[in-house]
Formats: sequence, C-alpha cells, structure tokens
Amino acid sequence: MKVHISNVYGFEKSATVQVAQHMVADIATQRLGWKELGIFSYGDYHEPEELLSARLDGIIASVQEGDILVLQHPLWINLEYEEKLVDRFLTYSHGKLCHLCTRCASLDVSDQRLLYCHKPSTYTIVQIV
Repeated sequence: MKVHISNVYGFEKSATVQVAQHMVADIATQRLGWKELGIFSYGDYHEPEELLSARLDGIIASVQEGDILVLQHPLWINLEYEEKLVDRFLTYSHGKLCHLCTRCASLDVSDQRLLYCHKPSTYTIVQIV
C-alpha cells in the first residue's frame, strides 16, 4: 500500500496555492516517502468526455489497489473535474481518500461566486484512516 499526495501545477510559480501545495508535497514525499500525484489545473472545462477520461487515467496511473490518496484542498480546479478524479481513484484502487485542507477558501474570498471551491461533494465520501 502506497500513500499518494496531490500536488497542483499550472499556476504561476509564485502563486500562493502552488507554493503552499508544493511545500506540503515536498515534505510528504521526501520525509514520509509518499508518492506525488500531480494534477494540472487547466481552463478547458468543456473537454470532451473521452479526453477527460484519458487525462484522469494518466493522473492515477501509478495508483494500485488499496492505496491512500491525500487530496490537498482547495485544488482550485473545476469541481466536476475534481469529483471525477476522486471517483476514478476510488473505482480503480478501492483505496482510502483523505482531505488535507491547507486553506479555507470560503474565508479568503469576498466574491460570492468563488465560494464553490470550499465544499466539494467529495467531502462526504472521505474515510477515516
């Protein structure tokens, strides 16, 4: 059984979200021996289903049955994409999902339209590990 930790890419190198997630992922991979699960944040939210399916398969290619995924939050990606990623992980690995909240987006954002980031439905399927 391996432990994977998400790490987002696709932001400016100095962007707080990327710097914070990379710092946590570096500690987890270097000191704890966890495996990085890189997630690229991209803007095409209307990607055809077959392309999205291939993208998700590529992200979880290193995952094996029974593995654990520590998902750093917020991911700052489309929630539908995030939910499909979690579903794909759980379907193929039958593993455990943990959320690591590195920032509470609802406290940071004054624009109410951006509050969608704060509570993805994937919170309801987290198992205690």
